[in-house]
Amino acid sequence: MLIMELHRKGETSTDQSILAAAMSSCADRQMFTQGTQLHGLLVKVGCDSTVFIGSSLITLYSRCSQLESSYLVFQTMPTKNTVSWTAMISGFALHNRVEPCLHLFASMMLSSCKPNDITFVTLFSVCTKHALLALGRSVHALQMRMGFHSYVHVSNALLSMYAKCGCIDEAQFIFGCIACKDLVSWNAIIFGCSQYGLAKHCLDLLKEMERQHIVPDALSFLGVLSSCRHARLVEEGRHCFKTMIEHGIKPGLDHYSYVKCPIEILGAENDAVTPPRLVYQFVNALRQRPEISSC
Repeated sequence: MLIMELHRKGETSTDQSILAAAMSSCADRQMFTQGTQLHGLLVKVGCDSTVFIGSSLITLYSRCSQLESSYLVFQTMPTKNTVSWTAMISGFALHNRVEPCLHLFASMMLSSCKPNDITFVTLFSVCTKHALLALGRSVHALQMRMGFHSYVHVSNALLSMYAKCGCIDEAQFIFGCIACKDLVSWNAIIFGCSQYGLAKHCLDLLKEMERQHIVPDALSFLGVLSSCRHARLVEEGRHCFKTMIEHGIKPGLDHYSYVKCPIEILGAENDAVTPPRLVYQFVNALRQRPEISSC
């Protein structure tokens, strides 16, 4: 690591932004050994107790599966801010430690620090993963009171939470309330509708995306293809697959695994119009994925 090499040459920087950036780089790449070395350097130069560096350390240890070390850093920080609280909450969420995650959030609400948009996104993801609908509704109410409903990424997380927890009507309402929908918003509602067998609605959403000049991606088509397969909408599924090809999107293995038996989509029984090239693409992919070949 360059910063360690500079230290050996006696050219160590004490600029917190540089040190935090180096720590973030270690966290993103899960470079635990280099991260601990950098932590030692931070202690030596007296920068380890700052809130800026402390938050980066929490993230580093969390992402490197060292949750105890992460929590120890959090506990020993003389000053905490919203970022440090959120980093620790996210660490617990990352490792599915639901109870300490929620306990820490409750403690945060009693402190002088208040949650930000990332805090809410993290909490909604926890509610989504563990189907905590009642808690999700409470967090939703708090988020509304604090004015985060205008944040697109927060609304996207909320939309996904309602969809995954069985409340597709609420998910559709949240989607309708998003003023500036991004691709994540559209994909979230497509998958939500697909999950509940609303294939026609998924197809309508795909058409609406095109009308609004939102370019669908591989995930968009994956959700629609899945809904077509389950609803046995062969013609619509074939058209969707062809449209995906026309958009320059190469079908991936996820498309074949998500659509359990893709031949049903490309060619119904006695259908002589399916292009052999498309069937070949499916069969070729299935050879690479034997666990889905016996549909």
